[in-house]
Amino acid sequence: MFFPWHLSLFEDLSSEEREMLLRLPWKEKHFKKGEILFLEGSPYTSLWILTGGECRAIFSSFSYSQEPLVVEILKSPVVLAPAILFASYSYFPVTVEALTEGKLLWVEKVLWENCLTRCEKLMRNFLRDISDKLVILSRRMILLQLPVQSRVLSFLVHTYKGEEKIILPMSIEQVATYLGMARQVLCRIFRKLEMEGYLTQTRRTIILKKRFFDEYIRTSKKIVP
Repeated sequence: MFFPWHLSLFEDLSSEEREMLLRLPWKEKHFKKGEILFLEGSPYTSLWILTGGECRAIFSSFSYSQEPLVVEILKSPVVLAPAILFASYSYFPVTVEALTEGKLLWVEKVLWENCLTRCEKLMRNFLRDISDKLVILSRRMILLQLPVQSRVLSFLVHTYKGEEKIILPMSIEQVATYLGMARQVLCRIFRKLEMEGYLTQTRRTIILKKRFFDEYIRTSKKIVP
């Protein structure tokens, strides 16, 4: 059994604490591309870790179009919905669909809870990861309320690290998914921003122009509808 020790959840654990985790009755589930792993609203009664493959979390009830809203692309290794496990309403808020074949590792909630109470480091890591995840998701939900061009500009401002050249941290299709729009829409916005003198774009490479710096970096202009 492959165990994802490199997850931040398991960092700084002693050899004894690792042994305790390995003694748990972990189970593995293999899945195929296109398989629905969890339906929105289904009970979440175990800790699930994606240890292989890639999935997407979708909000079918959030979208007014035929295409569901992609909340997140999940790449292994990652813990699935850790904040939901101990909630009063412990149900999956999204549908999880496999984008590739892969596998999951899971253990029952009561056994995981027992480990948390016995290992302070594990508890601290678990709470930190939940907090970090909620901050990221809240920022993204705010982003998705903006018009599509404002989403792109906001994304570029937050990706900017002090240099005019930006290498996008993911593919164009993945950026479009993260921003809640079709790939064609994102490409059209990049062309428009290029024509207006904000940037030039070649695949994942963005070169920011003087107009972008003047309006969104140096003056801290707010990106609003």
